[in-house]
Amino acid sequence: MEPSVVSPGARLVIEALEDAGFEAWLVGGAVRDGLLGRSASDADVASSALWPQAAQALRRRGVAVHETGTAHGTVTAVAQREPVEVTTFRSDGAYSDGRRPDEVRFVGSIEEDLARRDFTVNAMAYHPQRGLCDPFGGQRDVLLGVIRAVGDPAARFSEDGLRVLRACRFCAQLGFTVEDGTLAAMRSCKSMVLNVATERVTDELNRLLTAPSAGKALLETWDVLAVVLPELVAMEGLDQRNPHHCYDVLAHTARVVDGVAPNALDRWLALLHDVAKPAAFFVDEKGVGHFYGHGRLGQAMAGEVLGRFCFSRAFVDDVCRLVAIHDDATPTTEKGAARLVRSLGGRFDL
Repeated sequence: MEPSVVSPGARLVIEALEDAGFEAWLVGGAVRDGLLGRSASDADVASSALWPQAAQALRRRGVAVHETGTAHGTVTAVAQREPVEVTTFRSDGAYSDGRRPDEVRFVGSIEEDLARRDFTVNAMAYHPQRGLCDPFGGQRDVLLGVIRAVGDPAARFSEDGLRVLRACRFCAQLGFTVEDGTLAAMRSCKSMVLNVATERVTDELNRLLTAPSAGKALLETWDVLAVVLPELVAMEGLDQRNPHHCYDVLAHTARVVDGVAPNALDRWLALLHDVAKPAAFFVDEKGVGHFYGHGRLGQAMAGEVLGRFCFSRAFVDDVCRLVAIHDDATPTTEKGAARLVRSLGGRFDL
């Protein structure tokens, strides 16, 4: 791993803290992405400095500091026009609300800080001179393409139920596979997701669906995702018994998800376009499966699904309109095209 993976802003923050006598490391996703040869979208630094000490050291170097999360030891520095979160080495107490620790305890080493993190690929630290600190085998798991919980998986998920969905999302984002023990704990702990704020669940699902390997994540973790998307259960394994379809409904859906543009509208449409196929399915006297009316039935079901999450009315309406007509014949005349546009509320952008 090359020192160049440390962004200019993070490098300035680390230098300012260490010049003031503190220890500082780049942590989290930036380290993981550096091992993958990818550029990171943000930078986080963990330090032995308490937040007032970190703020003072950074301001002495002319770095703007915002006190964004001081209860948890966090400030945000703006260095080289880049936001860098700086957090004191810490361990977390009990999570009685399943989201945030009831208390945090500031600790003396980077190793103790890394022990509180969710997955091994996110539990590494890097220093431009000292190199990689990897007490839990994160580099190995990056090379293997594995999502593995740090320590006891059930304990990690009980701390924050959103971590169950985060594991699914990292599978989609990185193209990795969830390790067997971690996946088993996700299955046993998935009901904890129901205690997570709807806004957080919505954000995690959006990030999952718009990721490069969303279809892979759907196929490998559908039974976990079913805690918030129970419609997946009936889709999985449903043989369409139709010469136009060689995949079951869920596998077909996963391929459609990966085949459309990676934006929220297209990916949710792809996920839900055949949501009503299990309900509409019947087999004719020749043994051929049909799904007559599944588009219009799916319109109502898609509205019900999206209504569980934090989406605008306009977004829900757009997805539902498109689900309704996705299986209609493509118009071949001007009148037919005009009818199609009217059915979309006059929208040419859908």
